Amino acid sequence: MSKIVNIEEFKKYTGGDIDFCLSLLGIFLKDIEEEWSATLDALEQEDYKKVQAQMHRLGGSCAAVFATELAESFYVAEKAIIDNNHKNEAFLLLLDKIGVIVTQQLAQEIEGYITSS
Repeated sequence: MSKIVNIEEFKKYTGGDIDFCLSLLGIFLKDIEEEWSATLDALEQEDYKKVQAQMHRLGGSCAAVFATELAESFYVAEKAIIDNNHKNEAFLLLLDKIGVIVTQQLAQEIEGYITSS
């Protein structure tokens, strides 16, 4: 499995301060899980304007911590909402992929990095 967050680049971006880097990653992890839950709630309510805004916000958060591929997935999902392509199978598969990354893989990766540092 490839890394979701380029932690080494993020560490450089934060000035090499490992404690600061880890603190920010912990905040990011908590926030992304909460934002993803809010996104799923908005999807359930078919509030696509809110879903679009959430996808954009999540993509920006991921880009800020060098989770480039995950950020791109959020932007693709956002574009699907904009283009009214959110009811096809490809969109649903993308949501499933994002969900697994956000709820399982991301936490494991960051927590693994934190415990090894």
